[in-house]
Amino acid sequence: MNNRNHKSNELCLLAISGINYPTKHRRYLLNLVREAAVRREAVIVLIAGNTVDGKALKKELHQQLKHEVTELKEYNRELIREAKAKAKLAQQLSQKAAKTEQLKGKKAKSYAKKAREGVRRLQKEMKNSRMEAESFDEERFRENFHDEFVERHAQELNSLLPSIPHVNYHIAIAQDVFDLPIGVEILERLRELRDDVRLIGAQEDGTYDPEPKLPHQLKGFGEIRVILPRKQPWFYRILSSSMQRHISSFFSRTFSPQPDLVFVGCTGTAIYLPCYEGVPSISIPTLHKLNEQRSTENMVGCSIVRIVMEKDRKRIICGTYDFRPAIFNERNLAIPADVTTIEQSVLRALITSPASIKTILFRIAAQDDRKSAENITPERIQQTIRELVQKKVVVYNRKSNQYAISERRLQETKISLEGLFKNSTSLRETVLSCYHCGCLKTLYHTCFHYLPENAIDSDILVENGDGIQGIAHAYEYNGELLPSMFGYDSQERSLAAIRRRNILDIFRLRLAKYSEELQKTGAKPEEMIGRCLIEYHFQCGNHPGWKYYTKHKLILGEFEDKLIAGLIDGVLAICNEKEIAITYEQVKAIVERKVLRVGESFMVSTKGFTIGIKHPYKGRTQSKSHRIQDVVDFIWREFFGFIEKVLRDKKTKGFVLTNVANFHEAAAVHVTKFGRTAFGLMTGAQLKDTRFESHMDKVVDHGTANALVVKDPDDRLLYSEVEFDDRIHPDDEKICFAGKIMTSDVLELCKVLDLESKLPWRY
Repeated sequence: MNNRNHKSNELCLLAISGINYPTKHRRYLLNLVREAAVRREAVIVLIAGNTVDGKALKKELHQQLKHEVTELKEYNRELIREAKAKAKLAQQLSQKAAKTEQLKGKKAKSYAKKAREGVRRLQKEMKNSRMEAESFDEERFRENFHDEFVERHAQELNSLLPSIPHVNYHIAIAQDVFDLPIGVEILERLRELRDDVRLIGAQEDGTYDPEPKLPHQLKGFGEIRVILPRKQPWFYRILSSSMQRHISSFFSRTFSPQPDLVFVGCTGTAIYLPCYEGVPSISIPTLHKLNEQRSTENMVGCSIVRIVMEKDRKRIICGTYDFRPAIFNERNLAIPADVTTIEQSVLRALITSPASIKTILFRIAAQDDRKSAENITPERIQQTIRELVQKKVVVYNRKSNQYAISERRLQETKISLEGLFKNSTSLRETVLSCYHCGCLKTLYHTCFHYLPENAIDSDILVENGDGIQGIAHAYEYNGELLPSMFGYDSQERSLAAIRRRNILDIFRLRLAKYSEELQKTGAKPEEMIGRCLIEYHFQCGNHPGWKYYTKHKLILGEFEDKLIAGLIDGVLAICNEKEIAITYEQVKAIVERKVLRVGESFMVSTKGFTIGIKHPYKGRTQSKSHRIQDVVDFIWREFFGFIEKVLRDKKTKGFVLTNVANFHEAAAVHVTKFGRTAFGLMTGAQLKDTRFESHMDKVVDHGTANALVVKDPDDRLLYSEVEFDDRIHPDDEKICFAGKIMTSDVLELCKVLDLESKLPWRY
């Protein structure tokens, strides 16, 4: 493809949608896309529909053409009227010349000669006027005007679309809804102007398929399908509804084989469903300022998708740049650096909203720099505004009698990724949920083998509820529960032993990775242990909560105590093995800081981030984002009380990450509220399936998730990334995929687990 794709088993592509030229686009957003593509070494940039605002361009063409044709017709009518007037004048002059010729004398003859010359001149002018009027071909004029219109906008779009070294643009066209035929013509002309532009989905009849395949050269990876709307979308409160509708509509009528990846454009959302209808599906955010919501539009940004082909799996890492903070700050950044103090004061007064002169004066007086405000008079303000209007930095609206920063100035604001990410902070987490320890088909071996390697670089490990299976619904008799797990205490002890092994395995891996680096920096033993022992947050969930019905009060209390004690012993043993000098008290203090139960606020504060962790007691819904939106709404309502009353922290302004579980479904959804974005991460279960769900026709999404979030100093999300790991270890397949489960297989599994927990049969 090109020399940037230096790894034959990897493909990195960047996806955008909804540039919406020429009405709501922002040049700086496309420049940010260019920087992101270069930084991530993308080899393809996919533009999934709504590249141009076809409706606006169609209206503009119609209005301009109507105006020009009307003007030309009026001009032709004027020519004809003028020709008639000249014909009448020529007739009068000819009659007068004939009478004068009958008179004698040199003067009469001279006058008659001049009159005849005037008649000939008028006749010639009359003939030219008539020929000019008759030569107007309206149909040809319309065609030429249309071509000039297309050429002008293609040239402007060409200058707007940045060139990215070694990268091609692949443009999918929503011909029936957003781009329209006029947009198709502009894009086809753009393709002729650019070597790096490809239009995908061209059909024999000259139209474009709204569900084209995206060409790629990644060996072993199947089709990548791009799906665009065929009709104007409806409004949906649930963000994933539009995306799911488009995918389901395509899947039900297509004759093509199942693709390996689906992109959905023109929804204005940033959603990743790792297994929707069995296919990983990604909706692409829009790339223009959102002034209205026609369907589900809420996200402005771009998607970065990295596909890695490995021996036993196809990895898809889905990242999203959130450009909403850039739009939020665009008025601040639109203030030129070379303006005078008074011009700066005026422009700062217009950041909030357009304003009249009186309002501008009031806002300037309220600004921090009171001294400079005292020297500003209404006369100086008016003079400054006139100068800013002349410079086209400010525009005046006569109807509202208000001044505002120019839209063109906002479009050309200079914003870079480096500036956007300045002083940003990041957090990595590994999340698992619904482990259901004690359940027959829990992925025990999978968790032993894959969880440590997934969490080696994470800042925190989150277990979002249902760590144990609990006892209800005749679990002891229907075969869902392992015989060694008949009891809440047995399940809690086993979970503590299993999680102890997981965390100590992560500790060993991190110690091997970071010990040399930490020793070079002269880190103390407790600092080294603190760095290498991962922070573990656990939520209760509804299955452990069934213990209340057996007259127990402290849910997962035994699990917590056993885990802390086991980790202290394990860390001390590893430190003795590695000859790291540290005391029992020091290790105990570190472990107790690292093992944290999620409280009743359903929020935790760690590493400078406030995170929602919730396991709602609800069932799943058809719309994949429904439960995530519910939880984000809940966290949003409770957030400020948590900050003020629990943390007593006045600096924290927002949360960027919320973990959701209990529905045995996996999804990642960006939810926005009042200019802020929360990344909602819903994880599936750590078990293959249950008989209950299978009988209810519910497929279980299984596996862990690795997530990365980056925020700015104002606690606004800048970037998020997620990878779901749905591998099943071969040792788990014996039971998980068995047509008939034998007692010997179950007892063998109990024996393996007993090596960790060493459970007594009874006391």
